[in-house]
Amino acid sequence: MGSTRLGLVVAGSLGWVAAVLLAPLLPGGAVPAAVYLVGGLVCHQQADRSFHLDGAQVAVCARCLGLYAGGAIGTVLWSLVRRRARWPGLGVRGPLAVLAAPTIGSVALGTLGWWDAGNVARAGLAVPLGVAAGVLVAAAAVGDLR
Repeated sequence: MGSTRLGLVVAGSLGWVAAVLLAPLLPGGAVPAAVYLVGGLVCHQQADRSFHLDGAQVAVCARCLGLYAGGAIGTVLWSLVRRRARWPGLGVRGPLAVLAAPTIGSVALGTLGWWDAGNVARAGLAVPLGVAAGVLVAAAAVGDLR
């Protein structure tokens, strides 16, 4: 049962990243509209802070895309290493804080007006936090966290 849950988490995370990237390329209709609607629940979707594919805005901003892509990478990584890398009693706060630092730093510097990262930097700096979140979600889904 655990491997089935993990497979669903991996498929869901990869599927969401694919949906976010494919939505601007699909002809109008219910599916791309739903992706933009769901993406907008947690993302500001500002055009200047988003990537564009074939002239159309991706369904989430660059930072959110980095988080989601990192999350997908994290779920895949956990599915590959979980048999060899248990977390018995390992605190997750320390590693999570380290992996969140690039995202927090870029948000803080941007908010203070000291550095306005471009979209590639926003996405790239969000990937480590996404990886951590993906690993945690995947590990939790199969009961590997204690």
